[in-house]
Amino acid sequence: MDKVAPTGSITINEGAAYTASLQVTLGFTLGAGVDDVKLIQLSNDNVTWSAEETYNASMSYTLTAGDGSKSVYVRLIDRAGNVGSAQDSITGGQEPVDIQTYENGDTVTVSDNSGKLVRTGFTFDGWNSKADGSGINYVLNNKFNYNKISLENNVLRKIYDTRLFLLRDRRVFT
Repeated sequence: MDKVAPTGSITINEGAAYTASLQVTLGFTLGAGVDDVKLIQLSNDNVTWSAEETYNASMSYTLTAGDGSKSVYVRLIDRAGNVGSAQDSITGGQEPVDIQTYENGDTVTVSDNSGKLVRTGFTFDGWNSKADGSGINYVLNNKFNYNKISLENNVLRKIYDTRLFLLRDRRVFT
């Protein structure tokens, strides 16, 4: 009789680090040699579980409301009733939006984290002008003269603990 729990993993939005939407796509990958998972259960808190659903490699899912990091837990249930588990997290919150339009030479005040963006295991530390973090760091509430050439794709990137969080904010630069 089979007494081995199935193994596998879950990804939210194909492994994205961030989502601004509560509606996401979950992807499931079964472990090596696992081919008998028939059912799954899902949870946002690893305490309260959904009803059993037929296993599919991908499905839509709605995260809980509110800012911050969101986790999704899955129970993988095989034909013999053995249960394995997996978990993934994604960062939430809203990107601060600056509705101003800036021309070269205009003074810009660096926004704080008013959108309450979070990334699990990191502390928000400011913004950077380059996607790879090699550009100019801008700390909160500092002022700088806007120069379109110095910003990659005309956006500032979020940085956490001097490590780059590779997302664009929605500041509008012309």
